[in-house]
Amino acid sequence: MAAENTRIYMIVNTKEIQPGSVDKHVKFKDNRGNKEPQGDPVNFTSEVSAGKKVFWLGEPKDEQRDTIEITGVKRKGDGPRLLQDIGSDPSHRGSYTAQVVDEYIEGLESYSLTFRIKGHKVEYEVDPKIRMVNVE
Repeated sequence: MAAENTRIYMIVNTKEIQPGSVDKHVKFKDNRGNKEPQGDPVNFTSEVSAGKKVFWLGEPKDEQRDTIEITGVKRKGDGPRLLQDIGSDPSHRGSYTAQVVDEYIEGLESYSLTFRIKGHKVEYEVDPKIRMVNVE
């Protein structure tokens, strides 16, 4: 398996989401074939490679005219620190990016991802995870 950048897509059901219902109306997928446990975005785990980048992008499920704006990505808890230089992605408005540390670190890192639907005031939060894969 070759080291590669990871693109994490958050798909939001913009017609149905309400405060308190994020887990029912947010799904994740990524370019590395990781699958979300059915209806359980909190336990979605993306694999990342040392020294590569992670990109988070939001997409509407049905309403293509809606825009999902990711407003923050922050580390949660005391687990391993796999990411650095987390910030908005200047090449893709409303998305975020981070650099994966250069050395392999074992374990899961939980993070908090906040987002909103453009034109709406309500911000939502979901807490997926990342894990580094050892590529030799």
